[in-house]
Amino acid sequence: MMIKYVVNHNEGWAVKNANAERATKIFKTQKEAIDYAKKLKETTSVMIQGKDGKFRKG
Repeated sequence: MMIKYVVNHNEGWAVKNANAERATKIFKTQKEAIDYAKKLKETTSVMIQGKDGKFRKG
């Protein structure tokens, strides 16, 4: 099971693996990051961080 995380990043929004120090890829918008995370073949679910820091399932 591979969960991807869409998190706030100083350059926009980042897609990361759990416990990863570095981002897989960085995007200008949250929507672009979510779409990319969902398209990755190994992704089983996406957790999205809001501007308030809380996560929701995407």
